[in-house]
Amino acid sequence: MPAVNIREDEKKFNLELAVPGIDKKDLKIDIDEDLLTISSECKNETEENTDGYKRKEFSYTSFCRSFQIPENVNREKIEASYKDGILSVSLPKVNEEKN
Repeated sequence: MPAVNIREDEKKFNLELAVPGIDKKDLKIDIDEDLLTISSECKNETEENTDGYKRKEFSYTSFCRSFQIPENVNREKIEASYKDGILSVSLPKVNEEKN
């Protein structure tokens, strides 16, 4: 399961997931009502035939992390970026009028 950092400031929440070695195309981000789910599933298979020897290797990795989205988050403006093995998800807060 990837490690996660969650930070909050006045304008937004930030999630940072450490997912080294995972391609951006293998990451999936879903929002279903108040639940943000980040997952990945990767299957690799190699086969080699040399001098009468046959070798076949395969690997499978997956993870799934879910987070409750606070009520004060603007779901329409959630953004994600991926760089150097870190997936960053920005959850901007709804602008609240001050009385």
